Amino acid sequence: AADGVILLTGLTEGTPAILAFDLDGTAKNYQIPSDSVTDISIANGNLYTLSVMHVKGYSVADGALAESYDLQGMDFSFYFAAGESVTYFRRYDGALLKRENGAFSTVATVSEVSLLATKGDVFYYVKDNEVRTLTSTSALIKSESGDAAYSAVSDFAVGDKVYLLDGAGKAVKVYGTDGCYEKMIGSYGNDVGRLNAPIALAVKNGRILVADSTRGSEFSGQSVRTLNGRAVSSVTDIAVTSGGVYVADDGVVYEYNSDLVYIQGKSHIVGAYPCRYVSASPNGTVFACSGREVYAKKQGETRFNKIMTFGESEISGMTVGIGGNILYLLSGSRISACTQSGEVIATLSSGARIDGFAVDYRGSVYVVSGQTKKLYKFERVYNDYAAPHVFDLPSSYSNFSDIALDENGCAYLIADHNVLIYPKEAFSVFIKEDDAFTDSVPSVEPRFVCEVTKDSAVAYLSPGNFEDIDTLPKGNMLMCYAKVDYAGGTYVRAETEKGTRYIPLSDVRIFSEGAAPFTTARCLLPAIGQNVVGVDIYKEPSLFSSEALFSALGKDDLFEVISVVAVDETGKDVWGFYRVKYEGKYGYVRADEVVSPDDDPLPMPKTYEMQVKSDGLGKTVAVYKEADTESEVVASLSDGSKIKALEPLDQNKEFTMVLYEGEVRYVLTANLGEGGLSGGQVLAIVLTVVAVVGSVLTVLILRANKKHKRQYKE
Repeated sequence: AADGVILLTGLTEGTPAILAFDLDGTAKNYQIPSDSVTDISIANGNLYTLSVMHVKGYSVADGALAESYDLQGMDFSFYFAAGESVTYFRRYDGALLKRENGAFSTVATVSEVSLLATKGDVFYYVKDNEVRTLTSTSALIKSESGDAAYSAVSDFAVGDKVYLLDGAGKAVKVYGTDGCYEKMIGSYGNDVGRLNAPIALAVKNGRILVADSTRGSEFSGQSVRTLNGRAVSSVTDIAVTSGGVYVADDGVVYEYNSDLVYIQGKSHIVGAYPCRYVSASPNGTVFACSGREVYAKKQGETRFNKIMTFGESEISGMTVGIGGNILYLLSGSRISACTQSGEVIATLSSGARIDGFAVDYRGSVYVVSGQTKKLYKFERVYNDYAAPHVFDLPSSYSNFSDIALDENGCAYLIADHNVLIYPKEAFSVFIKEDDAFTDSVPSVEPRFVCEVTKDSAVAYLSPGNFEDIDTLPKGNMLMCYAKVDYAGGTYVRAETEKGTRYIPLSDVRIFSEGAAPFTTARCLLPAIGQNVVGVDIYKEPSLFSSEALFSALGKDDLFEVISVVAVDETGKDVWGFYRVKYEGKYGYVRADEVVSPDDDPLPMPKTYEMQVKSDGLGKTVAVYKEADTESEVVASLSDGSKIKALEPLDQNKEFTMVLYEGEVRYVLTANLGEGGLSGGQVLAIVLTVVAVVGSVLTVLILRANKKHKRQYKE
C-alpha cells in the first residue's frame, strides 16, 4: 500500500497469518481474520482477503471491515487481483472471471496461475518467470532446471496426473493436472527401477507402464515392477487392460498377465505386415493393426481374429473413443469410425495433415495439424460431420504433434517439448455427463413398423450419443413408437432386441397400416380340457414382449378388427399383427391366431409328433401337470413311445407343452425328440449285440476244445 506493507504468510507452513508494517518496519496492530485466506490484494485504500468463496475488504488505515461479498456461481477460487473498478479471479479450473459493478462474467482461460495483477483495464499474470497478458498463451508445463528438466517428450499419457516420458533423460516426469512438477520416476541404468532407452508409456488406474530397450517396467505407488520372461527389442506401442499388458515389439504382439510375466507362447503374429499399433477398449477387447488389416482379440479369446480390411492404404494411427466403444483408424488424411466388429459407420476426410487426433463422447473429432498450427474440431452431427471449427494454436511453438482427451473433457496438446492443457470449455469437449437428452415425445397410436434400408444402420441409445450404439443389418424389421427430432435430425424410437433405440429416419422405410381382411374376428384355437389354450390381446404389437390386455380368449369371444398393423405397397402383411377393439379397449393380436367368424376354428390346435427318449435302459419319462418338476406326475411314459406336442421342439426351453389324454401337460424337453433312437434303446441294442457275440464265442470255444481233445487222443 502507499503507506505500508501487508503480508500473507504461513500458507505452506501452517496457519495463515496477515502481518502489517509501516514503511519503516514498525508492526501495525491489525486484527484482520486470516483463517482459510489463500490470497490478498490491495485497491482503493482497502485490503481484500480471499477465503475460497468469500471476499472481505478492510481499511488499510485502521483495519476496519469495509466490504464483504460472496463469489456468486464460481464454485471457489484460490487467487485474485483487485483493481479500481474490476476484480479478477482465477477459478479452480483455470477460468478467469471478473467482477464489475457487482456482476460476475468469464473473460478468458489462463489455466494454472500463481500471481495475478491488474492495472487499469489490462490484466497481467506471471508464469514460468514470464509475465503475460490475456492476449498471449503460455505452456502449462515447461522444462525447468534440476529434476524438472527434460529434453524431449518421447511419449505422454493422462490419468489422474500428467505423465511425460523423457526418452533422453531416461525418466518419467510426473505433474499434477495443474501443471506443477511433482516427482521423477526412474533414472538411467539397467537395474529394476531404472530405464535404459524408454520409448513408450501407458497409464491405467494408477499403473505406469514404460517400454524400455530390454524390458518393460511398471511403476505403481512406491514400488517398481518389470515385464518379465523375455527381452524386448523395438517396442512401438503398449495397451493396458484389466487382465494384462499387450506390447507391439518389432512387429509382433506379446501378451503379459496381470503380474507382468510374459505368457509363454502368447506371441501373436498379426497379419502379414509388422504390427505397429495396439489399443484396448474398457470391455477388454484388444485391437491390433497390420498394414491395412485390423484384428481384434476379445476378453477370454486366445488369438487375434481379423475383423476388417481397411481402405486402400496402410493404417497410420489408431485410437479408441473416449467412451471406449468405437475404434477410430487413421489412413492418410482420412479417419474412419468403426464398430468393434469391424463395420465402418462414419468417415471423415480432413483437408489438413493430421499429426494427432482424439474423439470425444459424442463422436466429434479433434485434429491437430502441425503444418497449419491449428486445431480442427469436426462435430458429429446427424449422420455426418459438420464443417470444422478452427482454433488457432499459439504461434510461439514450432511443432504440434499429438492431442489427447481425458474423461473430464480436458485437452492435452504436445507443442514442441511442452504439454499445453486446455479446460473442457476451451473446445467444448462433450463427455458422458453432458448427455442430457430426455425423450418427452409421446408414443403414437397406432404403432408403426419400419424396415432398415441402410447396409449397416446405427441405432443410438440416445440421439447425439455416438458411443453407446448398436448396428442393425439391412432388412431388419422393427416396431416404432414415435418420431423424435433432436439436434437437427429426425429419429424413430424403435424396439430392438437390446431395448429401445433411436435410428435416423433416413436409414429406414416406414410401413403404413392396411385394410383388415374382415371386420370381426374370433380366436382360432379352442379350449383343451381344463387347461385353456386361447388367444391373448396385447397392449402393443411387440415381437419381444408386451403386456396382455386380455388373456386366453376362446372361440366364442368376438372382437372388432380395425386394421393390419403394417403392409407393403402391394397390401401384403409384413408384421403379422392386427389392431383390434375388445370391450372398449384397443389392442393387438397375432394374425395367425384369429379367423373370421364365418370360418370355423380348428377343432384342435396344430400338434407335432414327438418320441419319448429316456437317458438309460429301463428308465421312464415323467409327464408333469405343470411346467415344474415339483408338480404332480400324471403319467410315466416308456422309452420310445409317441406323444403329441402342442409346440415345435425348442431345446432352449426347459419344458415342452404336450397333449396327454385330452389335457395340456408338460414334459422335459431333454426327454423328447423328433425321431431316432434314445439312449436306452441304443444301450439295449448294444447289450443285445454283446449277448449274441458272447453266444457265438462260446460255441467257437467249445468246438475248439473238442477238436483239441480229439487230437490229443490221436
